[in-house]
Formats: sequence, structure tokens, C-alpha cells
Amino acid sequence: MKFYIGLGGIGCKTLLQYQKLHEQDADKKFYYVDTDPMTREIAKNVYILPNAANGTGTRRYAGRNIVNYEIYNGSMSEFFMDIKRAEQVELIFSLSSFGGFGGAAIIPLIDYLEAISWKQLQSCVVISFNENAHMKLGFPQYLVHKFQENTVEYVNELLAREQEVDSEYCIGNQFNPGCVSYVVDTRDMNVDEFWKCFDYPDHQLKEIDCKEKYKLKRSGEQKKKPDVFISYSSKDQEIADKIAEQLKLSGLQPWIATQNIKEGSYAKQIMQAIRDTKVFLVVISKNSIHSEQVKNEIDRAFNRIKDGLIIMPFVIDDSELDDECQYYLCRQEFFFGKTPPIDDRIYELAKSIREVTGGGED
Repeated sequence: MKFYIGLGGIGCKTLLQYQKLHEQDADKKFYYVDTDPMTREIAKNVYILPNAANGTGTRRYAGRNIVNYEIYNGSMSEFFMDIKRAEQVELIFSLSSFGGFGGAAIIPLIDYLEAISWKQLQSCVVISFNENAHMKLGFPQYLVHKFQENTVEYVNELLAREQEVDSEYCIGNQFNPGCVSYVVDTRDMNVDEFWKCFDYPDHQLKEIDCKEKYKLKRSGEQKKKPDVFISYSSKDQEIADKIAEQLKLSGLQPWIATQNIKEGSYAKQIMQAIRDTKVFLVVISKNSIHSEQVKNEIDRAFNRIKDGLIIMPFVIDDSELDDECQYYLCRQEFFFGKTPPIDDRIYELAKSIREVTGGGED
């Protein structure tokens, strides 16, 4: 028997769309766990988390605490009784990676459901949907960043758990059989068609899985050399920070002065970073065109082209290049961030950089 479990608003909505097409399938059963009482009006087999009148929003700790409380006090035991009694169990979870409830509640629920069904459990699959489709809906910038941070935390918790379960101390399906997780990149997807992923074969899910771009490297694996040097005017700090953040989410190591300059010679560290980097990204604006610091950095980068350095100008306004900038940059491929929303242009820029660097791998 396949048990589908929707977690949180997006997970429940997506699973409900899928259920409507499969309600007659005798081998499928559907559960919904949410903080919104309205879910009861549109679905059956719904467990509404109490003590969540204000919702959990982006607060992951609140989502996890609430579901842990329900598990530990035994409140969920009767709701999931069919899973405990089934002769064979396949678990399929539906959720968003970026919310405050679904992505936080998933690991406690996996542990709980595997514990009550481990003798019968055949497989456990987690299908989550990242924030990309929703970033286009005009959310405030602080919320977009929070969504991305939540996905990063969610992915790395899942990966850590998978590594634990796959260790040499777990034999067969003793204790927990582990799970297979996919984080679906939804940038080119319609939110009303997420449900189609539940019928995708494994190889198709692997193709759209984007966990690697959120994966944090362990301290022992940190790369000593940057992938991308970001040259910019301090007046464009906000844009530069957005670029650095997106590069990190894309699995690349940026070098940006405000985060990487340590004690010691400022000029020496700038020179070393330009020598070490693979891509020199210069943010072109009216501010940077008049910045002597930026022009010095462009000059140093220009002299490294013969060594294989790639220079990528990213234009964010309509300012004309002066003679110096034209001399250094006239033969480089330009990328443009003038057409809003800027977050989408930065995402495309990071994707292009990832391609030319081979994905940021050493």
C-alpha cells in the first residue's frame, strides 16, 4: 500500500490535486497534516496541528516543536493507525522545502512513521518543491532570502540524516531503512502542475533534483580558492550581496570584500583573490564606472585573461562605459540585469557562471 502524506499548505494542495485523479486507486491512501484548519474543508484524512493559530510562517523551529509535541504525546497514533497495521508500506511525502512547517516537520515524521512500520516498510520517498516558482510572485526581498535559507537548512538536515542511516552500523532495514529525497527545481513549473512529479520515474526526478545547489560543504571540504571575484562599487552593495548569496546557493564560492577581507593588507588580499579566482564578475553601473577601485580591479583581471580568467560584466543600469572600461571590456560577453525583477536576472547570471566553471567543482 502506498501512503501519500502532504505536509503544510503547498504540500497538501499539491497532493490533493494528485488525489483527485487517483481516488479510485485501491493501492493508494492519502493523509494531510497542516496548521491551517481550512484544509479540513477540502480534504479527508486531515490532521490539523493545534496551538498554531498564528501559523508557523517561516519559523522552522515552531513547526518542528509543534509536530514533535503531537508525536510525543501520542496524539498522532490513531491518525496513522492504518500505516501501523498495513502488511506492506510505501511512504511518499509531499511538501515545500522553504516553509516554516513542512520542511521542519518532515524529519520527525519520517522517524515516527518508520518506527511504527519498520518491519513492513518497503520504501520512503520525499518529494519537496523549492521556492523558485514562488519567488516570481512579488514576495518582499527579506522573505525571499528567508525562503532560500529555509531550503538550505532543510536540504542539509535531510542529507545529514541520509548519511546517518546509510552508515555501516545500519544493516538492512534494521532501525530505519532510510529514504530517498528529491528537491524539485520549480523555476520553470506552474504551481498547479507540481502534482505531476508524483508519477515521474526515479531517473526523471533525479534530473530535476536540485539538492546539490543548496548543499553546504563541511569545514574540511571548504575550498581555499574562490570561484568568482565580485568587483563592484560600495554604493551597489545590496546588489553585490544578492549576487554573492545566489552564487552560494548555486554551489559556487564567491569572493566579496565585505565578507572575505581579513586583517592585514587590503590591496594584497584583493590581488591574491583575483589571482586565485576562475571568474571575475564586475557589476557595471554609474557608480562603478566612476570608481577608481573597480577600475584597478578590472585592470588586474584584464592581465589575467591570458591565464584563463573569465571576465563577466553584469550591467544593472543604462550608464555608458567610459573609455577605460570600453578598452578593458569591449571583447567580453555582457550580461544584463536591467530588466526586472533583478532576482531573476541574478539567478540567470549564477546559472551562466556555474556552466562556465563546471558547476563550481574543484
